[in-house]
Amino acid sequence: MDIPSQSRFSRLGEPVLIAIAGLLLVWAGVGEATDGIVRYVVRIVDGIDWLDVWRPVVDPPPMNTVTYRPLTVVQVKLLLALTSGSTVAMTALHGLVLPWFGLAVRRFVRAHGLAHVALPTALSVMLLPSMLFSAWIPVEPDVMGAAFLCEAGAALSTWQRTRARRSLLWLGLMAFGAATTKETSAAAAFAYFGLVAWHGRGDRSLRHVFVSYAVGLFVLVLPLLLAKVDAPHGFHVANKDFEPRRAAFLVLHNLAQVFYLVGSAGAALVLVLLAPRSWLLGPLVLVVLLAPPLRLYNHYESVIIDQWAYVVLSMLPLLAGLCALAVRGDVRLRVLAGTTLSLFAILVVAPVLARQSRPDVSARLFAPIVPMLYALAWHGLSVAWVRGGSVRVLGAVLGTCLAAFGPMNASNTVQQFRARMAVEQRAKLELATRLRDPAVFCPFVIATNRDNELAAEELEALGVTWTRCSEIFVPNKLRLDPGDEEFPTWQLQGHAYSLRPTDPEHIRGPLVAGHAPDACTYVFLERAKAMMDTSDFERFSGDFAWAFENLPEFDREVHRQQVEIQYRETTCFERLFKRAGATEATMSADYVWFPLLPNELVMRLWRGLPFVELYEWRIDVLALEGCRGRSLTPATAKD
Repeated sequence: MDIPSQSRFSRLGEPVLIAIAGLLLVWAGVGEATDGIVRYVVRIVDGIDWLDVWRPVVDPPPMNTVTYRPLTVVQVKLLLALTSGSTVAMTALHGLVLPWFGLAVRRFVRAHGLAHVALPTALSVMLLPSMLFSAWIPVEPDVMGAAFLCEAGAALSTWQRTRARRSLLWLGLMAFGAATTKETSAAAAFAYFGLVAWHGRGDRSLRHVFVSYAVGLFVLVLPLLLAKVDAPHGFHVANKDFEPRRAAFLVLHNLAQVFYLVGSAGAALVLVLLAPRSWLLGPLVLVVLLAPPLRLYNHYESVIIDQWAYVVLSMLPLLAGLCALAVRGDVRLRVLAGTTLSLFAILVVAPVLARQSRPDVSARLFAPIVPMLYALAWHGLSVAWVRGGSVRVLGAVLGTCLAAFGPMNASNTVQQFRARMAVEQRAKLELATRLRDPAVFCPFVIATNRDNELAAEELEALGVTWTRCSEIFVPNKLRLDPGDEEFPTWQLQGHAYSLRPTDPEHIRGPLVAGHAPDACTYVFLERAKAMMDTSDFERFSGDFAWAFENLPEFDREVHRQQVEIQYRETTCFERLFKRAGATEATMSADYVWFPLLPNELVMRLWRGLPFVELYEWRIDVLALEGCRGRSLTPATAKD
């Protein structure tokens, strides 16, 4: 792998530009509030002894899996020690992996002979929502694992050229980082080193690198392979309800994650590498420009897209291009294409065959191969540009869509995250202030948002004494725009944060009867609320019927609770609590939302939908404090 000579700007200007962009993106996500998952995971990691970091970590229910990420555990423990548990400081320090990732991507792309697209590739990948999520959440190591792999690939190239002991040592350290940060970075590095060795069959040293990594990886993950796991999930072949169609839906689910990362224009540009002809680009550009308005359900960057047919149609050129590149063409491109296909296959097959693997694959798991996809896409644009004529014009259309894809989605992510964090900070302080009142004991908190969960650890950090009888209840069924006639049959269904069996009849009964329960009861109603005329809400909420019961952790009630709630007027909890005389505090912050794809513009104009949508992140804290004035019983006081 030969690295081309560098101009003055590429040698000095590109790294500075990438570093500045990365630091600005980190700054955009650092604030006084963090996602509730941070303190939840920190409590788990803080309870792990330093001598036990090499043991698999058990993910408690409802996940019921084990993970093996020793370097991630070490990183979180070090962040805790350095910051004294300040989540703001942890976010700021962890966020530095983003500019490091960008710089590592640049070195990696240049090592594969694509120096002309190193800068746009590095900038593009840093702008992706999934990469920003990983950088802003200090317990999510996806970007860090991807950076280790990129550094290892660049170090391997340097070692091949120089045979310097220092380069070999750095290669070993970076490979070790990829192997121990996250399962996906470990698997991607295995595929990458294997393909490099395969295509460089004349160089024994490459085989030695691959065998060394393979043996080391086996030893490192042996504790995970020997770990005992509970009954397999519904997408595992050993589950009694498993059906082959579930594996097919996992393929579709993974295709959606890749689509979310690269878009239809990026997918088309990869295929351009094989045959830069106008007869091929014309249909591709037509497919790209006729993108329908897409709706997303996003659970910690595990995305579901309503228009599955368009996702498949857009991804077929990408898969065709990657498969062809993997077997013919430049060796350096073969490695990139083959590694991408390998990780995709692993993420499809692992949930079906490995009990340790969860089926709800997220886009951020593809972080190790995102630089490869974007390097190929931008290279496809350069090939079309050199071709000239109508090919250049059509390629420019695709390139413009790809160039706008990252900034638009980064704008969405930054705006929504900052609005959400600001509102959550005020709302959680409001709730904590009420719970700190000595007259309030054994509170029952209903938190309706399953994707941005309220954590008891957050409330404790705000001074709340969380006793054994306190409970956070997450409903899994939410009636929207209910009528009074529906209330007699209303049920409070869901799961308890404490994981204890909970029968909320003492809450449900009084609410249905129209008065406050004896227990102090609160609703933490959080959602993105549409600020547009959405009377015809189906046009905005999307049609996810095809995905119900077919994709991991997604059913009709999840959709109603997290998607339709943006566009409907009221919920059962609001009506019931207000009817019982609840006090209400509302906090909100406005933001704008661009489409997932910039090329949705044509069909949005055709269907009369706005290109820029207006929302507010809104939280309503409703309180029924029936416990005030009651005496503590001995049993309650003991709890």
